[in-house]
Amino acid sequence: LLCTAGARPLVTAPAALRSVMGGGPQIPYPKWVWTPVGGWYNNYPKNYQRNGLIMAAGWFAAVTAIFQLSIRCERRAVAPHRPIPSQRWCKYAHVDDPTLKARWDAM
Repeated sequence: LLCTAGARPLVTAPAALRSVMGGGPQIPYPKWVWTPVGGWYNNYPKNYQRNGLIMAAGWFAAVTAIFQLSIRCERRAVAPHRPIPSQRWCKYAHVDDPTLKARWDAM
């Protein structure tokens, strides 16, 4: 099985079998070390859901800003031979291709 960092295991062995299975006891580690992923033996850090939502909102804001910039800046020197979806929201689509409205209506 492939596991990603911080993911919960699909199957957890009972406590009595963990040492038999070769996992052994947890080794001592420095408690003062800070890591962005939670450090050794991470069991989902506090507020991981809230932090995930904050990151998702940040990504959404960044993607929205980039999309808005793309809408403002998109220009076509040569009109495409068929209408493409981005021409529906592109600011200059009707300027770059005067026949656009007729071609959209024909579809």
